[in-house]
Amino acid sequence: MNEKLKGNHCLIVTPFDSSGGIDETSTRKLIDFLISQGVHGILGLGTTGEFFLLSSGEREHFMKIVVEHVNKRVPVGFCCGHSGTEPAIKLSQIAEKLGADYVMITPPYYFVTSRDGIREHFKAIARSIRIPLMVYDGGGNIEIPFDLLSEIIKSSDNITSVKISVPSPLKVKQIYEIFGEKVVVICGMDALTLLMLSHGAQGLTLGVANVLPKEISFIYKAYQEKKNEDVHQANKLFHEKVLPLVNVALGVRTEYIQCFKYALVKLGVIKTDIVRKPFLPLDKVRQAMLETVLHDIGIVP
Repeated sequence: MNEKLKGNHCLIVTPFDSSGGIDETSTRKLIDFLISQGVHGILGLGTTGEFFLLSSGEREHFMKIVVEHVNKRVPVGFCCGHSGTEPAIKLSQIAEKLGADYVMITPPYYFVTSRDGIREHFKAIARSIRIPLMVYDGGGNIEIPFDLLSEIIKSSDNITSVKISVPSPLKVKQIYEIFGEKVVVICGMDALTLLMLSHGAQGLTLGVANVLPKEISFIYKAYQEKKNEDVHQANKLFHEKVLPLVNVALGVRTEYIQCFKYALVKLGVIKTDIVRKPFLPLDKVRQAMLETVLHDIGIVP
């Protein structure tokens, strides 16, 4: 069961058309591009996918498009996070019914929740489905304390992975020391990819993989196989190609989704770089900075 959760699971953007609706054609092109470039899985409707700006109906529609077009070529997961437990259960059950291989769940957000409430949130969702549940540590900008994270993992047999999107790379090692092979630990912070892989992370869910899927898969494989020459090449690739794009895109947290979409437009993969409000389009200065980096790392002429 856990093998499907390992590898480079690209955290895909949600392409929109000129009217702001889901662009089905661009979504299919993005999926084909990523699979052709060697990603090991597709993770939709994460933060990079603007799930919090989509209606429940739109989320279900997007899940259906992705599952049908991937057509079992690689494993597929979806973030079914919600501030309420019952809506998250319904979304998770829809994902399972449509054929998702796993769901990713954020802590309940917006309102401050008790430790017991957070644990019961994950437990209830996990027990409502049969497919694996990935805990999103850092989702909604909420870090789950390590002792509470341990309680959550122990609460249900199908809680089998943790995505760490907080600057706490030692959590990777700590989780494996306690849970061993029961849990796959996933790096969810682009800039900390090498550090988390060094501590034993067995999966990646990164926004930058939309633009550099082949490179991220190579880096992942190099660190899993631990061949000195490949690890050296992976480090070089990360610092010379991946990190410059990460720095310019994630340097402004309110604009990194636009940056990845803009780059995909330049690559001819999706049609528009439109994002949902309250996000705003990149201004000319940011576009120029991004285009310079894309040129320097060899993405565009």
